[in-house]
Amino acid sequence: SPDHPASKPTVRVVETRAPQSVVGEPVYWWVLVFIFSLFLAAGAYSEGKELLAGRNDFAPFYAAATLAGTPDIYDPDKNDEIIARELGGSSASLRFNRMPFQAVLLSPLSWFSYRTAYAIYLVLQVGVVIAFMVLWRIPSRTYAVIFTLLSLPVFFSLMTGQDSLFLLLWIALAVRCQEKGKPFAAGVLFSFCAIKFHLFMFLPLLFIGQRRWRMFGGAASSGLVLIAISFLAAGARWPLDYFAVLANPASNPAPALMVNLHGLFHGVSGGSVIELVSGLAVAGAVWLVMKKATFLEGLAVVLVGGLLTSYHTYTGDCVVLIPACSIIVSSMADHWTVPWAALALFPALYVILVGATWAYGVQAVIILLFCTSTAHLLRRPSQPTAVLAME
Repeated sequence: SPDHPASKPTVRVVETRAPQSVVGEPVYWWVLVFIFSLFLAAGAYSEGKELLAGRNDFAPFYAAATLAGTPDIYDPDKNDEIIARELGGSSASLRFNRMPFQAVLLSPLSWFSYRTAYAIYLVLQVGVVIAFMVLWRIPSRTYAVIFTLLSLPVFFSLMTGQDSLFLLLWIALAVRCQEKGKPFAAGVLFSFCAIKFHLFMFLPLLFIGQRRWRMFGGAASSGLVLIAISFLAAGARWPLDYFAVLANPASNPAPALMVNLHGLFHGVSGGSVIELVSGLAVAGAVWLVMKKATFLEGLAVVLVGGLLTSYHTYTGDCVVLIPACSIIVSSMADHWTVPWAALALFPALYVILVGATWAYGVQAVIILLFCTSTAHLLRRPSQPTAVLAME
């Protein structure tokens, strides 16, 4: 009988994982971790005073937390007044450039003094990194720990008070929900990546291209709630005020240090046109591979492609390469993809970036990583629609 359970076909999606030999023996990686930890200890010691004082990107977060619930979240004078009061001075680069809902999420920090709030924020950041290492198991938990401890972008984010580390938690939780058959919850968690939405511009292509409608529904529903919170927290004019902050050149200092297409073509004759065409090519490649990729592989391509095409991307944003490269070396491993994934995780690449006035090496590695991973997937036969739509 066609209604009998035994007569109905079962569709399973298998996420392939490469053997450990692809990335080498763990002992060699642990040696790198030990050497790198010595370097980090020296860097932390040299920057200890600035780190303890909180003279970094936490300052505008604290100002926004204090101004949450008022229409002054993006007011430069109000922001400068709070930052100058806490740090003795401010600058045009210390501006809150996130959506108002994030100010609401941070608002409990305003209940404390600046130093106490910053200490709480640091504890949260460290906790997020530890949570990611516990939750992420691709290609294994051991390598998740190693790749995270070797990440200079993680250390850089900790030292500069950036919020990029929270993206790791939302990505790891969303993937776990997807693995447990909870796509709507996964979409809700992905929506919190809107704290840096420019890095996730291609995420809808993953939802639509693989027909993950429940995940799309979760992300859209939660996104609407976050937008509503933003209007309640900052008033009806916040989109205009927010755009003014994003358009201010002070919000995008040192474009040559951006690890994206904007940084690559900055200062080049006709660079804006080349950047636009290149961005469209990246978007087209992302769309083409969605029906050939598993969910994890599609997510990896979305993360690398978003990093390339976003307008505002620096060293700290490269933390998204940890989950992306982990997926690439575990399920898209070949002699073309693995070297670039390894380089993208290797701390020496970013040491060069931090001490230079340009980012060509990092940009080249990310471009080659994107090109080789998408080429790997494009050579693969398309998966059946039923498999892609399976939640």
